[in-house]
Amino acid sequence: KTGNSRATTYRSIVGGLLWVARCTRPDIMFAVSQLCKYLNNPSKRHYDRAIRVLTYLNGTKDIGVTYGIRNHPCMYMERNEMIVYTDASFDDQENSKSTSGNITYLNYGPIAWSCQTQTDVAQSSCESEYIGLSKASNEAVFHSELLTDIGFRQGTVRINIDNTAAIELGKT
Repeated sequence: KTGNSRATTYRSIVGGLLWVARCTRPDIMFAVSQLCKYLNNPSKRHYDRAIRVLTYLNGTKDIGVTYGIRNHPCMYMERNEMIVYTDASFDDQENSKSTSGNITYLNYGPIAWSCQTQTDVAQSSCESEYIGLSKASNEAVFHSELLTDIGFRQGTVRINIDNTAAIELGKT
């Protein structure tokens, strides 16, 4: 394909992948967010990586989101407990901005997830993780209030983060 035709095809593929990632497949969210960085000027390498994600989806089309206790990584959840996992990578070499992501589980199934480049430049891995923690916390509050508004009896909310310094900062 010509460069312009490939760019149009690339944008179409990535747009479709973004829709799939947002609606049903949190497992591809990070890869798709990385592909989105090159929408204006994709190379053959980016096009090939987009095709690779499509190939992965084709090979895992029988895998989906399920709700229930069986075969779930969060086996220790209480009924109606909301658990949020958040993580961040410190500093992208291209723009000096970190990437953060989170996923929210309720009753053993994911109800929301995101992965995006942070708007501010973090000065440390602690700050990058804390920015991600703040965003995940805000989303947890939103989901908790929404569930309350519709009459859902929700249990506790637990947020998991893997950075000790950000955990200590969050306690203050």
